[in-house]
Amino acid sequence: MMSGEHLAWLALIAMGGAIPLLLWATVTKNRTVLRNALIVGSLAGGLDVVVESIGTFNKLWTYEKSAFFLFGHVPIELPLMFFGAGVLFAGVHSLLVHSPWSPSLRLAQIFVLALGVAVYAWWISTGADITMLVVTVPLGFWGYEQLPSKQLRSLALLLAAAIGLLDYFLEAWIVGAGNYGYTSGFTPETPLTYAMLILMLLGLLERLRPVGEGRPSPPIDKHDH
Repeated sequence: MMSGEHLAWLALIAMGGAIPLLLWATVTKNRTVLRNALIVGSLAGGLDVVVESIGTFNKLWTYEKSAFFLFGHVPIELPLMFFGAGVLFAGVHSLLVHSPWSPSLRLAQIFVLALGVAVYAWWISTGADITMLVVTVPLGFWGYEQLPSKQLRSLALLLAAAIGLLDYFLEAWIVGAGNYGYTSGFTPETPLTYAMLILMLLGLLERLRPVGEGRPSPPIDKHDH
C-alpha cells in the first residue's frame, strides 16, 4: 500500500524537471521556449485548479491526503504538478520540432487507432460511461491539425499514446493506494482525455512558435490580392 505522499513526489518530479528547463531557457536566452513554457505551465496549472475545484465541490471525486488543500478540497501538489508538466511539455515540443527521428505517420495512426479501439471495446463491454471525450476529442483533433509536418504529427501521436498509457498506470497506482477515488469508478475516459489534451497543447505550442523558427509561413489567400 502506497502512502499519501505520492502526490508530493509527483509534484517534486515535475517541478524538478521544470525548474532546470526554465533556468536553461533563461541562461541561454531561448525566449521562445521560456515564453511557451510559462504560458503552457500556467495554463495547465490554472485549468487543473478549475477542473479539480468543480469536481471536488460536486463530489465527483475526492482527495484524502495533501500537505495543503486549496479551497479546502484541491491538493496543492496538483497545480504544481500540472504547472511543471506544462513547462516540460514546452521542452518536449521543442525536442519534437528538432528531432531527427521521422516515424511513419500511417503506422503511428494505425497504432493509436488500434489502441483506442481496443480500450473502448474492453471498457464498453464492462458498461462504463465515457462522456468527457465529447469535448476533448475535438480539442485533440484541433491540436493535431496545427502540426505542420508528418514527422511532427507522428511523433505527437506516439507521445499522446505514451502519456495516455502512463496516466492509466499512474491512476491505477494512485487509486489503488486509497488516496482518492472516482465516484463512478476509474474509466479509460481519464487517460484518453489526457492523450487528447496532449495533442491540443502541442498544437497550441505550434501556434505560439514564431514563423521564423522553422514553422512554415501561413498560406496566402489568393482572394487577398
